[in-house]
Amino acid sequence: MGSLFGTLLVGPLGRAFPVSLTLAGIMALWGVAVVGLSLTPGVAPALAVMFAGGLIWGPYTALETTLLQRGVPSGEHGRLFGVRAMLLGPAAPLGTALGGLLLIGLRAEWVIALSGLGCVLGALAALPWLRRRGEERADAAAG
Repeated sequence: MGSLFGTLLVGPLGRAFPVSLTLAGIMALWGVAVVGLSLTPGVAPALAVMFAGGLIWGPYTALETTLLQRGVPSGEHGRLFGVRAMLLGPAAPLGTALGGLLLIGLRAEWVIALSGLGCVLGALAALPWLRRRGEERADAAAG
């Protein structure tokens, strides 16, 4: 349900903020929600956290597609989306396998928290690059 309502935020977010920075923010907030999930004491709080996580993540795919379509010449879209699908296809099974291996030595709560922390760190690592890229685009548009 959260994701369904989150998709309603695509337009307002896309107009209010640079799409690349919005994506980094969504990724970081999703990571915070996942870490929060690892700390929830029961089913009802976990459902509330997952609703919030869905609300946060809901706009991601549409905004990511928008960013990719704007940033790549239209003649390259087929290649871009093909490579993207090729890379993302194995990501879920590999992530699941890694999570399973981690469960051998760690409690489930820790594995979930590490996953969320990875999202936050990934967003923070991408932020300088996204800012620099945004400044380059602004300079190109001005000059």
